[in-house]
Amino acid sequence: RNQLKSSKNHIENDAKQQRKGKEVAMDLINEFVETRQLECLNEKTFGSCKSLFGEGNGTLESDCDEQLLLTIPFRGEIKIQSLKLSAPLNGKGPKTIKLFLNAPNMDFSNAEKEKPTQIINLTANDFKNKEGEGEEAVGTAEVPLQFVKFQRVSELTLFVVDNVGNKPTSSLSKIQFFGQHTKQIKKVEETIE
Repeated sequence: RNQLKSSKNHIENDAKQQRKGKEVAMDLINEFVETRQLECLNEKTFGSCKSLFGEGNGTLESDCDEQLLLTIPFRGEIKIQSLKLSAPLNGKGPKTIKLFLNAPNMDFSNAEKEKPTQIINLTANDFKNKEGEGEEAVGTAEVPLQFVKFQRVSELTLFVVDNVGNKPTSSLSKIQFFGQHTKQIKKVEETIE
């Protein structure tokens, strides 16, 4: 009971600091993504979802339509304040993304029916900070999240509903999470030692 009360107070304090305009220190927390357990439904090339987090080369692209369902597990619990999504500037970048918090065994029918934790709506203009030229050009969209809702994240599911160019398939090049890790999480290097 005391642990629950302490956790609730910590969450409320973080939210109060944000409302008062104080910056809560947020770090890139991709190191806590459990890449070996990533799961993506409707990916064109099996395992290409790992490239979103720096493992391997390439881009995650949907297969038979524009939808992707990506489940991202984390080592322990984290708090997520924002994310950056990088995508090719060919109109295949995601437009509508539904985020589901700690929803194991999500499939397309569940993702269509269930109420998401947050819905992200993007336009082609949101993909800024262009890198590369021609077909290789990639843009990055910075997406703030409703921080109070993303306090105890052990798994996050992204449902890409459609894309900004109404193309037959959708693509993502990179995902970066920004937030904080809880005290229960240890870096892989510390665990191995």
